[in-house]
Amino acid sequence: MNVTLPVVLHTGAFWTVTVGTILNALYYTYSPAIPRVISRPWMHDVSTLGFMDQVGSILAHFIGKWFGSSDPNQDADNMKLPKWASMFRDNTIVLFFLMPIIFVGIGIAVGKAGIQSLAGTGTGAVNWILWLILQGFTFTAGIVVLLAGVRMFIGSIVPAFKGISDKFLPGAIPALDAPTIFPYSPMGGMFGFLGSTVGCIIVTFFDNHFPLSGYCLP
Repeated sequence: MNVTLPVVLHTGAFWTVTVGTILNALYYTYSPAIPRVISRPWMHDVSTLGFMDQVGSILAHFIGKWFGSSDPNQDADNMKLPKWASMFRDNTIVLFFLMPIIFVGIGIAVGKAGIQSLAGTGTGAVNWILWLILQGFTFTAGIVVLLAGVRMFIGSIVPAFKGISDKFLPGAIPALDAPTIFPYSPMGGMFGFLGSTVGCIIVTFFDNHFPLSGYCLP
């Protein structure tokens, strides 16, 4: 708001603060309220999504109905996998195998020279392919720590917030960041991550070749 309003509406300091405050208040009041209604059947009104991409999540909810199924057996977490692939029900193992492949794929697209400059040069340099694989493992470790922290966070903040809401805001629930949604469907989150990765690559490719209004995605 602080950057956009002066450029788009040519507001001064007073109107930037005033209009920005009103728009932020509306956004942070109503954007978590809509996911709350949508997710009530499976989140049981324990919390809702408080994230900068609530609008995108709301759109994805309605668009997904055109491609998904209401059959519980089609749920990502109920997929029937071969015995040899049963270990991939654990999203940690999926990430462990998948992220190095994604990192190497991106690295190949960037090129050896660009990645080697990040991995280091000289006698202490790490091979660029090995560096990409290690980055994939590091990413996996970060996600595992994040999910463990999220479970602890929910277990602590939800009861604490309930005491506050019962006293001052009856019926209110906490709006939490996106990772708090992951434990409800680990495989769904994994497929969502893969889909968003492919989508970002496709959009970036088309935007670089057919830029909208002369601008490319950063």
